[in-house]
Amino acid sequence: MNTRLLLSLAVVAVAVLAAPAAKKADAPKEHSKAAKKHLEDFKAITDAYTNGMTVLHKKFTKEVFAEVKKENAEQKKATNEAAAAKKKGVEVTVPPMRLTQSGWALKNALDKLENTKAKKMADFKKNTDPNVVQEIIEYNKTRAAGKPASKTTPKPAGKAKKQ
Repeated sequence: MNTRLLLSLAVVAVAVLAAPAAKKADAPKEHSKAAKKHLEDFKAITDAYTNGMTVLHKKFTKEVFAEVKKENAEQKKATNEAAAAKKKGVEVTVPPMRLTQSGWALKNALDKLENTKAKKMADFKKNTDPNVVQEIIEYNKTRAAGKPASKTTPKPAGKAKKQ
């Protein structure tokens, strides 16, 4: 048993010594005092957006979301084609969006939510020191990169069925 313990400790020691030292930039750094103060504002903005999307997902069906997404993609494609044609000197009009009443309600709610988030983020960036904003953004990127993807999160094992 002692040899197994020594062998396992040796394997762990070799693995630790062989592993390259983590770069200082890879680890999320500790917030400065200013960043801690403003991080709460940043979280409030992103949480409000997330909560708004949750409310919209409860209020509208998946079919309405799919309809709006499809129509937005078609509208974007038509706009890009019109811009390309305009460069060639040809005038092309972009057809209006065709949505159901619930589709329009969802599109308007999504646009309002996006505009509110963009306005609050612009105010946040304008009223906060650029170094602090950059620090918060970098911290959130490194924190998000360290999180496991939701699809790879292990599920708890259930009880085995008796046969």
